[in-house]
Amino acid sequence: MSWENGEIRYVSDSISHILIKKGIAMKYLTILLLFIISCADNPVSSNDDDLTKNAINRVVCLWHDCYSIETTTELNLCGENAGYYKLTGSIPPAIGNLVNLTHIDLSMNELTGEIPKEIGNLTNLTFMALDSNNLTGEIPEEVCILVENNDLHIVIDSEMINTCDD
Repeated sequence: MSWENGEIRYVSDSISHILIKKGIAMKYLTILLLFIISCADNPVSSNDDDLTKNAINRVVCLWHDCYSIETTTELNLCGENAGYYKLTGSIPPAIGNLVNLTHIDLSMNELTGEIPKEIGNLTNLTFMALDSNNLTGEIPEEVCILVENNDLHIVIDSEMINTCDD
């Protein structure tokens, strides 16, 4: 990777392979790359604390990847398309920080627990598929508000309690 006229130029894939062999996780490489890209037009202070805060505040890490808060509009992590792995565990509340999302597909995974109320922060969301998982409970009121105000279409399993119809 090199920096020319405010653009990142990819020189060789050998850099990432060397860093991975040295134990640098892909997650952190992704954070670093997203930070560099997002700072190209928004220079920050050279203070190390400011750089760290800016990097952390510009990305959200969910499961195996990190996503830019500013540019991520779709999250298509359908288990059918995941290849060799499926998402497990609960849906992280941090998903609510991806405020530009319009489309979420987390269907056909092995997710458990309840739908986090933080999804209610996603005021641009128009589609969310959570079916074919092991989610429990009811749809949070904060998400039901999106159904009413944004015409959000939700696909869930029949075992979940749809409180948005009340």
